[in-house]
Amino acid sequence: MTSGIISSFQRGFLELLSVAGRASLVMTHLEAISLIRSFSTIFLFSIPLTTQQIVRDSADGLRFANFARHEKQRLDTNQLQSSTANEYTECLERCLVHESCTSLNYGGNEGAECQLLEANKHDSPEKMKFDETFVHFSLKSPCDNKPCLNRENCIPDYQKDTYRCRCPWQYKVLENCQKGRILPSADGDWIAFWWYDVGTTWPSNEKDVLAYEFGYCEPRDPYCFSRLPADSKADLTEMLAVDSEGTAYKWNFSSNASATSAAWRAFHDHKEVNQGESVGILAWNPEVLNGSEPKDDQRAFMYREQNGVKSVLLDDDYCDCHSTLSLGHGMCLSNHNPVYSDVNSFGVDALYDPGCHGPRSGIGLTLYVRRKTPN
Repeated sequence: MTSGIISSFQRGFLELLSVAGRASLVMTHLEAISLIRSFSTIFLFSIPLTTQQIVRDSADGLRFANFARHEKQRLDTNQLQSSTANEYTECLERCLVHESCTSLNYGGNEGAECQLLEANKHDSPEKMKFDETFVHFSLKSPCDNKPCLNRENCIPDYQKDTYRCRCPWQYKVLENCQKGRILPSADGDWIAFWWYDVGTTWPSNEKDVLAYEFGYCEPRDPYCFSRLPADSKADLTEMLAVDSEGTAYKWNFSSNASATSAAWRAFHDHKEVNQGESVGILAWNPEVLNGSEPKDDQRAFMYREQNGVKSVLLDDDYCDCHSTLSLGHGMCLSNHNPVYSDVNSFGVDALYDPGCHGPRSGIGLTLYVRRKTPN
């Protein structure tokens, strides 16, 4: 490729330049700009050549990126690097070479300031400012289509050309900030955060019944082993359990019972709770919304590994019988007792257990969370 200027094409669409001794082809059209850099050659195209928005240091030395142009805009955030550039294409190239750069500002009063940025207009929308002297360039991403509902932020993953929505915990059960498994209530809707659908085969790859952060699961998933929302507060949080037998229990985490704080450490903090850590005089009994009340006071809570799976038990004495919450594998004291539940039987137990039954197939359970309104 020879250096020089080609002016016979539509103005603003194609120009051939020589940049620091390297031949460069620059194509710009409307708001889309693509930059390709292969060894000593730089190309910018208006037509994306791949579904990925940026590739750096690929095996063959090729680097490329798709940029969107925003006139009279400047992202007012910390700069990775600030320098001068004779052309905006030089600034684009510097962003492509810098491993942390995802956007840039070009212009300023002198018209040649090149500001490389790690932040972008999606994760810092409040920092996008009107500025007649600048042009802002950002890597194109699926977030440009505004997929997140309820006016929530879209966080792009430029390497994978995907995104995630930064949603309030009430909506995070379903992608794009839509509401997921909801149980309507006059006092406030319940949001499902944990479930094991009836008829589900225990997933052999799962080793923890509280493995995932809130919002990890899709509503269509047959099971969801996630925890309470990270921003929830114990004194403002209620938990509802509904099983496939029709029993419904409600717990408040504002109780002073020792089992309450133990359950909070497990369901919210993801901390193990061993035998003997929660027994106290006060019981953490649920409010019965449907079905029979528990056979005995619920004052013993455990969340620990048993037969390869971190499991949960809430009962009267740390040993399967007369339990309300029994998730994963059966447990008895610091181990397991086959007299009370089968070995290597995984699943959930019914909420109302007047005898001795451990987790098993054929039972379904859903745990919901609701934020109480402060008085």
